[in-house]
Amino acid sequence: MKVTQDNVADRQVALTIELESPEVEKYLDRAYKKLAQRMVVPGFRRGKTPRWMVEQLVGKNGLLDEALEFLLPDATEKAMKQENIAWSAPPSVDVAQRDPVVIKATVPLEPTVELGDYTALRVPQDPVNVDETQVDKALESLRKEQAPWEIAGRPVHSGDLVNIDLAGSIDGSPFFKQDNMPYIVSLDSDIPLPGFAAALVTLKPQQVSEFDLPIPSDYADKNVAGKMCHLTVKINEVKEQKLPELNDEFAKKAGSGFESVEALKEQLRKNLVANESNRARQAYEDKVIHAAIEQAKIELPPLLVKHEARHMLEEQVEAMARQGLKFADYMARTGKSLEDVEKEFEEPARDRLTHSLIIRKIADAENIEVSSEEINTELAAMVRQVEQQSGGRSRLQESQASRDAIGRIRRSRKALDRLVAIAQAKADAAEAPTSPQ
Repeated sequence: MKVTQDNVADRQVALTIELESPEVEKYLDRAYKKLAQRMVVPGFRRGKTPRWMVEQLVGKNGLLDEALEFLLPDATEKAMKQENIAWSAPPSVDVAQRDPVVIKATVPLEPTVELGDYTALRVPQDPVNVDETQVDKALESLRKEQAPWEIAGRPVHSGDLVNIDLAGSIDGSPFFKQDNMPYIVSLDSDIPLPGFAAALVTLKPQQVSEFDLPIPSDYADKNVAGKMCHLTVKINEVKEQKLPELNDEFAKKAGSGFESVEALKEQLRKNLVANESNRARQAYEDKVIHAAIEQAKIELPPLLVKHEARHMLEEQVEAMARQGLKFADYMARTGKSLEDVEKEFEEPARDRLTHSLIIRKIADAENIEVSSEEINTELAAMVRQVEQQSGGRSRLQESQASRDAIGRIRRSRKALDRLVAIAQAKADAAEAPTSPQ
């Protein structure tokens, strides 16, 4: 195997790999044996057809095509090891020549990160404020959660729950149709189309109404975006909420029970402060990481970004499948190709890689380590959480892989906490406590 390499831009290396005939021969023989197992040739048992006959049937190029399936990754990996190349993602590989076999491979190297003077980083932090308006809004939401829906016996008002038969058509062709559809009349809603909720207000039970609404120009289905949709709506039923009276009796029935409305409001206030503190903490962490990235010099190989984008897309497909949705249906509905969707994930992939690299580099610079005791504590907490959620014994198995994963997560958390402490100009930044997972 003869390998030459050239440095290319953006932390990538181009390899030219030329294989000698004896090296190619072992792959051809492997391809022959694989093909022979699949072929049915009169007069020969499966797998016993002579190679010369298999090669005659599929052609020399056909045999090589079969061999390339395992020749390309095998030869490329050997070449990278031979050249002592530390790659960060699978390379891009093409066949440049077939006789002799010459492979062109573009290999993404490990990214480079120069932190700059991160110890001088200072990021102001906004205070957490919860006012009475937010408390009153939370109290009103709680009242609505406990309010029953009752037949209104009047025309539709904003905020009502209606049962409707709905049909829509575009250019005379059916667009959607659903009977006995529950729908909360919210004037802020754009579902199914902007202006739909407002068109229902003042309609009476059993009334049928027809009207036209424009489909937004940025609608997911580009085939109908910008067109007019003709809608036919029948109001089957109108319900309204009867809010319970805001008194101490209501407070006693709320949640785990409170002695008075003031006690209930105080708990709501505490919950809001806790939620707002968590939100503010996450927002501040993002702000600090962004500031660290702004002053750092990071070079990412494009192939690594593409690989991460593909990984994020796979995560999205799996998430959709768990919800009973098909990715193929999404692509058909939006008119996008797989390449289009992968391209859309490249920027988020770049952000995720950049964030991860910065945190890892901070951990290295600060000599942050995770002890076995910390990993044991984290693993025990995870087991307890799983058992509480499942109501039974946890099947979470302790393995070196799981311990390593916990160690990486914990190390990243400690590094982020250290960076936050530095950004807050805390004198004890070096000994800053770590946040719980």
